[in-house]
Amino acid sequence: TQFLQSRDCMVVLKHKSTQMGVLVVSFHGVHVGYNKQQKQRICQVFLEEVERIRRERRIQYVVIGGDFNCDIRDITLPSGMSILDYTPLDRWAGKERKDFIVVVGCHPRAAVKVKS
Repeated sequence: TQFLQSRDCMVVLKHKSTQMGVLVVSFHGVHVGYNKQQKQRICQVFLEEVERIRRERRIQYVVIGGDFNCDIRDITLPSGMSILDYTPLDRWAGKERKDFIVVVGCHPRAAVKVKS
């Protein structure tokens, strides 16, 4: 939808020799004027749209990173999507987690240390 297109940026990166593609997405969720359930529903619709694009273009791998402005661990992800486990910077300790990395085709337990 037009609304979601204004909240994300997508690019397909292809390996030169194999032509295998990776859909890379940056997303910034809504925040002002939306309650928790509305934010989560918008994120769920967005993830479903990414999955539709992935299937239509037959892309094996997807990496979505961004500020979802809600905890997406509470929503039902499309089949095959996983939230990548990573360690946030110390400055985010004790704060609500709203920044996530969602993947398709990658091991969800991969450890990532985010640096500033």
